Amino acid sequence: MVHKTITCRTLLAYLQGSNPYNE
Repeated sequence: MVHKTITCRTLLAYLQGSNPYNE
């Protein structure tokens, strides 16, 4: 599922403090 990949990347970015949705 592509959604799972997006969620995984988003989660990783969130953990790194670089939330893409917060831009």
